[in-house]
Amino acid sequence: MIWVLLLLATCGICAAFITSALSSAPVGHQDESGFNYGEKPSRVRSKVRPTED
Repeated sequence: MIWVLLLLATCGICAAFITSALSSAPVGHQDESGFNYGEKPSRVRSKVRPTED
């Protein structure tokens, strides 16, 4: 029963990250705020960095 609560809590955290990532995506700060949780930071940075450099 405890693992169900942990699963729901993890999904809630993931949902919060996804919504924050989607809301910040059009602004262009993905690597700083939204996608900082270790899934695909290199791909996002490779898309964002060339415009900054």
